[in-house]
Amino acid sequence: MSLLNVEGLYKTYGEKTLFDHISFHIEPKERIGLIGPNGTGKSTLLKVIAGLESFEEGDITKAGTLDIEFLEQDPEMTGNETILDYIFSGTAPMIQTMKAYEQSLADLEHDPQNEAKQEALMRMQNRMDQEDAWDANLSAKTILTKLGVKDVSRSVHALSGGQKKRVAIAKNLIQPAGLLILDEPTNHLDNATIEWLEGYLSQYSGAVILVTHDRYFLNRVANRIYELNQGQLYTYKG
Repeated sequence: MSLLNVEGLYKTYGEKTLFDHISFHIEPKERIGLIGPNGTGKSTLLKVIAGLESFEEGDITKAGTLDIEFLEQDPEMTGNETILDYIFSGTAPMIQTMKAYEQSLADLEHDPQNEAKQEALMRMQNRMDQEDAWDANLSAKTILTKLGVKDVSRSVHALSGGQKKRVAIAKNLIQPAGLLILDEPTNHLDNATIEWLEGYLSQYSGAVILVTHDRYFLNRVANRIYELNQGQLYTYKG
């Protein structure tokens, strides 16, 4: 069964037709690269799939309770929330447990002799045991390390554009999702981090659809290509 089916999608921008009744589907574990000339609506199509933009005609059907994670090309982060708050902002119980554990750990590190904080950490360790969250927490820390995200107590408001992109990628990879949507994921990343991301996506449990100008990255990650051009969508295998 397909994760997501799109039928007869039609959307305009001013007098320009972005999607002229296009249809496609996304299967489990597919790695789709979306290509096309600049201005054809690639980023808009990703936002439509993610449910962030509307369309005039057509139907989008998701399988069951499909969870979607979307990485914007230029992630916006406002307010005074910390990196920890941002990364673990999902509602999944395990995500909330990991966030509470990491917060308890940080609290105790700042006041190691505080008995109340010691007891709080012990309670969180027991909760991590009960929810079998240790492997997920180790994976999260590995992702943060590989992306160069170190001090999770920093405010996201103070981050540079490149740092925000790395933090946003970390959040997208840590949150459980059946479909991962990535808009220019290699922007602001060095070669070593891009190589790590390639390997990570090859093992990712869900499906992936991405837009990138990095053709080497695209060739190594995607097993299907969607080409958007003049309102039409063309599909190529491999």
